[in-house]
Amino acid sequence: MYMRGGLQKPCIENFSLSGLMSDKEVAEFLKVLPCKHVSNPPLRSIKYIDEAKLRNPKDRRRLPDQILGECEIDDEQAFADIRIYRQKKIGNDILYDFKFSILHEVGHVVFWFLHESSRKKWYSLYGQTPIIWNEAGRVPEEHFCDTYAYFIMTPILVEKRFELEYKYMLDEVFCRGRYD
Repeated sequence: MYMRGGLQKPCIENFSLSGLMSDKEVAEFLKVLPCKHVSNPPLRSIKYIDEAKLRNPKDRRRLPDQILGECEIDDEQAFADIRIYRQKKIGNDILYDFKFSILHEVGHVVFWFLHESSRKKWYSLYGQTPIIWNEAGRVPEEHFCDTYAYFIMTPILVEKRFELEYKYMLDEVFCRGRYD
């Protein structure tokens, strides 16, 4: 199946096992994004894995003990695959958290394939403003991915509390930006 401009949709698999969303509901949810953010290429697949993935106990960062998702990017082939893992309730709304995890991982794909000048602008912005989440503040790409997800899920929050990030997302990622 092809999207606008001849772009193919990514393969979406196994989400009914989550008990939260079906594959069709995930595909519908992703329609809020520009098609270039969720097209194949670069996004080849989004799969739900019905198992919890724990962090390496040697990882000394203060992170949740569970990995909620991963994005694997193949530089040579210019493809990305996303895996979302079984999640335990973190906040008050597990469906919100689940959708946030999906968007965060899509954010990795978007960041990776942004034009180099747009990534440089993000790096120059990094550290000038409050961080959205403690761990995200330590790694610019993670900060981007959280900002991307919050921009979709709660844009008013980003606009009011993180003005520079909001403007960046509008200019570089969602409207006037260059995305290769």
